[in-house]
Amino acid sequence: MNTDIITRFFVRTAPVGCCIFVSKTILMTRFLLLQGLLFLTSISMIAQEKIKIGVFVYPEMELQDFAGPTDVFVKANRFTSDQYELLLFSSDGQAIKTEKNTVHIQPTYSFETLPKVDLVLVPGTPIEVATTLSKDKDIIAFLQHQKEQGTTMVSVCTGAYFLAAAGLLDGHRFTTHYLDAMQLGKALPSAEVVLNVRFVDSGQVLTASGITSGIDLALYLVEQYSGKEVQEKIAAIMQYDYHIEQQWPEVK
Repeated sequence: MNTDIITRFFVRTAPVGCCIFVSKTILMTRFLLLQGLLFLTSISMIAQEKIKIGVFVYPEMELQDFAGPTDVFVKANRFTSDQYELLLFSSDGQAIKTEKNTVHIQPTYSFETLPKVDLVLVPGTPIEVATTLSKDKDIIAFLQHQKEQGTTMVSVCTGAYFLAAAGLLDGHRFTTHYLDAMQLGKALPSAEVVLNVRFVDSGQVLTASGITSGIDLALYLVEQYSGKEVQEKIAAIMQYDYHIEQQWPEVK
């Protein structure tokens, strides 16, 4: 039977006071539904808050350290309202070539022109490059300034050496490539190196271990910003087995 007909019959035949009660009940129901919709909308807006990620590119950068995490964020934009904006920058805004001059990358920004970002990602490089280039005064000053502004600092592989040179690992737990972790740990008595992991979240500073672990760290960040469901969809599309811990190979 049509419930709308019953409702109209009840309202027409019931006493006046009862009609008023029904009207108030309907109004209250509509009000609560509206409040619920507004709440859900606000939650959705928070979940879709735009995240600006500055990606530091430099000569001899390890390609997978760069490509793995950035591809995770690109894929994340398929399942969000283009939540992630990637801003590539080099120290001077000039083009760079990755390890062994393999891939030519033209960034959009320099240290001076990079807009305010929420997160700065520092990929790794062969250790001989990391130990020298990380001492560059301009790079150190830039990274220190970003952290002082409250930017989340993220490194992949030997990118941790750049954070270390800028003093950004002091007081933090961190990781890096398994071949270099103990060496960097000994050089940083005020920091704690973590072994047998894919990445470490130490608040404002997050570090990934070797190369492909940058994918795990990026997936972890997507989970924090966009939720577990989005993270799982990306991992499935990339045919990637996301994990946090890993037994590292023995260093010989």
